[in-house]
Amino acid sequence: MTPNQTEHRVTRVLLALSGSLPFVREVGIGTGRERAFASGDLERALRALSNQFQLQLQQAAEARQVKHSFRTLQARLDALLAEVTAADVLIVGSSGTVHAAHARPSHLYLLYEGGESGRRGLALTAQLTGNGYRGATLLTETVLPQDVVAGAANWLQMHGRLPVDALQADTFTFDTLVAALAGRPRGLLLLPRGCRLLQDPLALSRIVKRLGMPVLLYG
Repeated sequence: MTPNQTEHRVTRVLLALSGSLPFVREVGIGTGRERAFASGDLERALRALSNQFQLQLQQAAEARQVKHSFRTLQARLDALLAEVTAADVLIVGSSGTVHAAHARPSHLYLLYEGGESGRRGLALTAQLTGNGYRGATLLTETVLPQDVVAGAANWLQMHGRLPVDALQADTFTFDTLVAALAGRPRGLLLLPRGCRLLQDPLALSRIVKRLGMPVLLYG
């Protein structure tokens, strides 16, 4: 039995056990009504959601002639990241960002650290600007010289053809990031995989949950 088969079987057993417990109830998101928990219904709903995502990815990739693949993984977020180290770009979101599809991100936020990763981040951000985004913000630390930040902002504004501003902090931690983005437009946050912010293995899941916006990781 492969690890994926073992994981799937464990998941099925846990769902079945949960459904057999008399005190387990399911509450509808739209109605707020309780009903008996049905593990089979949940499994079918998860499978349908997975199929929906796969179809959306396939249609988007084929329209842009981009090679793609799709697989479903079930694990903690830090374990999932270890599984997909070969991906050039990885987008992470929570169930809240899925259900808030009507509130499409309108802004791009790039954690810009300069150097080669900074150049890749600028190029990637510029490529995304044609998808309905109305502005971009560079998140930079004060260690970066002002002329470097200004040059990056000017480059992105010229190549991305949208307004660009910058937010600075002494160091971007989870708390300073949340404070910097408080009250800002909902957006897509771009983070280099090797940034200091992600050295804490729990930081990514905390960011996604607290900010309620998807995060794009790039190598």
